[in-house]
Amino acid sequence: MKIFSVILLFTTSVLCAQNKFIVKGTIEDENGETIKTGVRISQASKPSNTVLSKRNGTYIFRYNYTGNNEDGLIFHSAWFQDKTVRITKKLIKRVVKDTLYLNVRLSYVMLEGPVIERDQAPEVVFGHPHKSVQDFELDSGRLVLLLFEKSLKRGAEVILAKGDSVISRCNVPGQAERLFKDYLGRIYVICEKEVFLCTFKDNLGTISEVNAEEFYKQTWRVIDTLAGKYYFSNKIEIYPAYEYFSQKRKDTVSKRLHYVENELIMDLYRAEYKYVDGQEKLWAVRKEMATGIDKEIWIGAKYFTCSVYYKVPYAPLFVKEDTVLVFDHFKDYLYKYDREDQKVDSVAIYYHKLTKPVKWKQPLVADETTSRIYGLFMRAGHFHIKEIYTNTGLTSRAFKVYYKFVEKLKIDKGYAYYIYRPYESAQERYIYREKIDL
Repeated sequence: MKIFSVILLFTTSVLCAQNKFIVKGTIEDENGETIKTGVRISQASKPSNTVLSKRNGTYIFRYNYTGNNEDGLIFHSAWFQDKTVRITKKLIKRVVKDTLYLNVRLSYVMLEGPVIERDQAPEVVFGHPHKSVQDFELDSGRLVLLLFEKSLKRGAEVILAKGDSVISRCNVPGQAERLFKDYLGRIYVICEKEVFLCTFKDNLGTISEVNAEEFYKQTWRVIDTLAGKYYFSNKIEIYPAYEYFSQKRKDTVSKRLHYVENELIMDLYRAEYKYVDGQEKLWAVRKEMATGIDKEIWIGAKYFTCSVYYKVPYAPLFVKEDTVLVFDHFKDYLYKYDREDQKVDSVAIYYHKLTKPVKWKQPLVADETTSRIYGLFMRAGHFHIKEIYTNTGLTSRAFKVYYKFVEKLKIDKGYAYYIYRPYESAQERYIYREKIDL
């Protein structure tokens, strides 16, 4: 033991005499995930001695030891709280072969700031004494509403309204579920088995059935258009990865724009194949031979999608002016593509990592007129709406929605529209709106 202590003291003395050694490690966020955005590391006593962490979250720093226990490394990022790690004599004893291994965990910056609240209850845009609103879409200052009296199974209707005035109404033949607005602004009623197109002309409404198979293969997948091209995805709920494509209107060849994948979920998804019995593996092999789809995918789709850990990565695409925006919440970046589908920029995003004081709530919402992008955050049952600045990835101060647990929130011309029914009230589900003051 004495010999070991002498060796350790000698090693430390030699190190201190050299005054230089390497500090290396990994930088993680408060959730234990690697920070892929550049973190600046500098020495407190020598600010000019600075490096940036790598894209994989690792860093290597040449530290100049001063013998001062108050000296150390400062970790700085716009998205995280600064952290200083003191390089004390006790810590120096961990130096091995001129290298100190030091992993660091940073906490997110809390940018809640002031919260804007309304003193008065928001206005009722539409309400019916006997019928509830199941869903709605905004249509040039008017509302297209899916209403029901007792059940959506029968008696549902679609109405066109402006304020409380009903302009037109149509009965839904099938078992209605929701409304859908496509990239051209056309509004459909999605039913359990059928799909119907709603048409309003000269204040007269008609509803006509469309080919459901063609609708889900084409119209349903198209997100938006730009420069004569369609933007669509191949996303399905039973596979933890998907792609975005662009395709010219008069062309049959599509071009891949962006690939989205939750790598951890994908590994678990494919690993499910290892744990099933031989009969299931044989079934999956036969499916692979018949379809060309990997046997691991067949098993993952059948079993792992039922797990509480399974989720499809959320990375919505928006077209804003002449730019295509992809918010990749797994890679923690907002990617920007130009009219020629070339990646022109990317900015780091972190709002989706926050859990305190408010927690991010999917989805992102675009203002249907101004194309501004807003994030929804939840606190004590209230939505907090923040604009996401696409040039920086940062968010604005928060606007607190007046009522708790509102549904189907949409934004148009700076107003938030939503469905709400007061708790333990005989009132039906109404449409409300309130001005977003940011």
